[in-house]
Amino acid sequence: MVVTSPASAAKILELIAKQLVSGTPHAIGAVSVTPPRTKNAEDQSEIQWDFRDDQGRAWHGAAIVEPSPRETGRFTVTMKLAHQ
Repeated sequence: MVVTSPASAAKILELIAKQLVSGTPHAIGAVSVTPPRTKNAEDQSEIQWDFRDDQGRAWHGAAIVEPSPRETGRFTVTMKLAHQ
């Protein structure tokens, strides 16, 4: 998807993480969000998360935010989700 607001990758990921923690349907227990592996929070471009669903399956997800190669001020957000 293409996102224009918030206006930074770090803020977009922060918003995604908040929504994952508070609004993941069928999650049993807490959703564990892994922060990026960077020292500067403003440089972050990816988060990962894990949770178990109401049927006991383990799920793993990732979100990557990159500046749009075609449009200034826009970001491309790619999200992946898979169960194990």
